[in-house]
Amino acid sequence: MKNKATIKKLPLKRIFLIFVAVFITATLIFTALPAGQSFWKEAGEKSGLQVYPSYLDDYPLNIFFLDVGKADAIVLECEGEYALLDAGTSDKADEILTCLRRLGVERLTYVFASHPDKDHIGSMAEIISRYPVDTFIEPQVPPDLVPDTDEYHAMIRALKEDNIPVQSIVAGETYVLGGAAIYVRSPGPGREYSAVNDC
Repeated sequence: MKNKATIKKLPLKRIFLIFVAVFITATLIFTALPAGQSFWKEAGEKSGLQVYPSYLDDYPLNIFFLDVGKADAIVLECEGEYALLDAGTSDKADEILTCLRRLGVERLTYVFASHPDKDHIGSMAEIISRYPVDTFIEPQVPPDLVPDTDEYHAMIRALKEDNIPVQSIVAGETYVLGGAAIYVRSPGPGREYSAVNDC
């Protein structure tokens, strides 16, 4: 009688785990290669997971006007440096944070508050508490026009907690963002304002 060779069957669970391990390893290797990086970037753009197309890298200055309703929030990018001008109302933080995340922002060189109305600084506290900010720039608001709103107080608290340097904007100042220069035309020295919207 001939001996039959016995073949040990691998359990289905073990086969599945081996397959998964091989697949993950192959995916990681592919992702590390230039072809893999290009593939994932294109896939992200086509799927809508990456809303900002890679061709934006070809432009020296990009400006993004965010849809935050009847309010303002603008992101500027130049050579990998970012600035935020205003932060919409308090219910628009998620939209602004999503934009910053999808752009790959890790820090904000400047955050500008055009004036302290709640439709311009509403989400400011949340944004500046989530991202490192090199300099916060605000208008010179006369003491009698400083708002007594939750949004304003939250912004001031966040600036103090994170020890963010605060500058008052004046005409003649220049702020450098990558290769771009932001020139300040107003307000002139000694100018007086009767409404916070004018500051």
